[in-house]
Amino acid sequence: MSVARFVATVPPGTDPAAAATVAEDLLERWGEPHREYHTGDHLARTLSIVDANARLADDLMAVRLAAWFHDAVYDPVAAPGANEAASAALAIQYLAILDIDEERADEVARLVRLTAEHDPVPGDRNGCLLANHGMIATGDNLDKLLSHQISATKAVTDGTIKFKGNPLKLQAMLGISAPERM
Repeated sequence: MSVARFVATVPPGTDPAAAATVAEDLLERWGEPHREYHTGDHLARTLSIVDANARLADDLMAVRLAAWFHDAVYDPVAAPGANEAASAALAIQYLAILDIDEERADEVARLVRLTAEHDPVPGDRNGCLLANHGMIATGDNLDKLLSHQISATKAVTDGTIKFKGNPLKLQAMLGISAPERM
């Protein structure tokens, strides 16, 4: 992960120095020593999954920004949803500093909060992509996920990717009629 990757995520015309400052803070947060799963590697995987599946988003910039913020605040003993709420508030604060329009900032915050339950409504393409980032895989992994009814609160795929939910629900939300190679 790099400052440059975040700076490339924000809209053209955004103050690059301000964007770099936000990126440095986010990267510092993702590197906190108390994190086990919600690390910089998790952020990198999430961004890679979002980028590989960019065609699924209605507002790719909002999804990418939400990926950067989705676990920015992480307290392993926090009440359910507290980390997501705090991360969404941080997103609103930082996106205002970066002069990101309010509508997009609100969408970013909504997406971040959505990761608490990982349960977007059907047709919410942005929410589906971000909230299910751990479920969306590439190649054969997606075929396996979509061809089996897997319902779990936490599971591990290939020893690294954790997911929640049912891949058939993901398939229905995305309007995929059959397993699709990414």
